[in-house]
Amino acid sequence: MGHELVKTEEFLVPAGSIILINGLEFEPGSSTLTQRHKHILQQVFNSIEEITENTVSDTNSIRVAEHKKMEFVIRGYSDDSGSHAAKLALAEARAQAVLKLLTDLGVPPWRLKATGLGDQGRIASKPAAADRNKHGRVEFIRTR
Repeated sequence: MGHELVKTEEFLVPAGSIILINGLEFEPGSSTLTQRHKHILQQVFNSIEEITENTVSDTNSIRVAEHKKMEFVIRGYSDDSGSHAAKLALAEARAQAVLKLLTDLGVPPWRLKATGLGDQGRIASKPAAADRNKHGRVEFIRTR
């Protein structure tokens, strides 16, 4: 399976970086992964696997050691309807759905954590006009 939607380089970022993957937005009120989500997450898995596990031919031992320790938080966001508790629960369910599929595909569970952030997600690096809530999105944060 190719990498037409997710590029491996997107995950080669410093710790603390936010990684947004286009197409991982959920339908309103849903935490169910669609076939498109599954296709995209297969590519996310391929990218993480390529960086962290397929290092046999890499002669830079420092880089290999750093990549083998990579960890990510999967942050889910909700829609703008419902109570605060319902938003948090939906956001958490979305992040957990992504985590479950990635671990089912073979990402080691210690490498990923999932958290729901309700509808608080904004892209801080975008200009104010483009700084809109991305309701239903899931993002990755490299933590290590």
